[in-house]
Amino acid sequence: MENYNVNEKMTLGQIINNSVELYKKHFKLLLNISLIFLLPVVILSVFTIDAVTELQQILTNFDPQKFDFSIFKSISIVVYISIIEAIIFLCYKMVLIKISESIIIGNNPEIKQSILFVLKKFLLILFTNILMFFMMLFGFILFIIPGFIILGMLLFVPQAMMLENKFFFTSFDRSFFVIKKNFWEAVTVPVILYFVYFFITMITSSIISALNFGPSVLDMIKSGEVNETPFLSVNKWVNFADTFITYIVFILITPLIEIAVTMKFINLRNIKEGRGILNALNTNETNPS
Repeated sequence: MENYNVNEKMTLGQIINNSVELYKKHFKLLLNISLIFLLPVVILSVFTIDAVTELQQILTNFDPQKFDFSIFKSISIVVYISIIEAIIFLCYKMVLIKISESIIIGNNPEIKQSILFVLKKFLLILFTNILMFFMMLFGFILFIIPGFIILGMLLFVPQAMMLENKFFFTSFDRSFFVIKKNFWEAVTVPVILYFVYFFITMITSSIISALNFGPSVLDMIKSGEVNETPFLSVNKWVNFADTFITYIVFILITPLIEIAVTMKFINLRNIKEGRGILNALNTNETNPS
């Protein structure tokens, strides 16, 4: 198991340190997986940015007396491409989880087999995720706190699907079982890593915005006059640069998140089910002293 005893209690620090170690060891493999799925997304984003830029220009110059029906075209393009991208991201996440299991327990990770498994189970995966989305949405409509609790209790649904072939309410029940009495311990792992991701993307977006609007702000300071025109214009290349850098950060940190969450799932599951004790008993029976 690559020196990781997932049958004994692992602290938050151990989970993150072990995940980083596995991430570095299998970086090339994880990068290849990311490129397989995210290159099409980057290509699609070019069309999305064109449509979004056009939509922003229409809304900026919107005149209720002269309604521009091209707004529907831009919205349709954005919606269709967003759906395709969401499906690609879903498959990407599932493949990463399948690969994560292999590298955590020391098996040989196979990209092709993992992708085929996800494709074979795609409809089950898709509808389970849709059901999970509506459950979380219902929780957030009721109140933010119940929504957050439901989100946390469903944290391991993807792992239940990929590692144990459980779908729909069976996967929900499995996630509840593993999370029960370990809620904060479990959710802390993705919360910390997602915080790092959002912090980095916030910094990069701020830098890009500063480079884009900085000269205009300096001109206004020097002239002492306020000019809103530069802020109303839309630069699609700035949007593309922001999107591209966000994808780069996403490519780099998502595999680490999935390894860490999957390791936590395996660790909590094995402890709850006493798999360490069972393995020890089996070892003693096989090799009696």
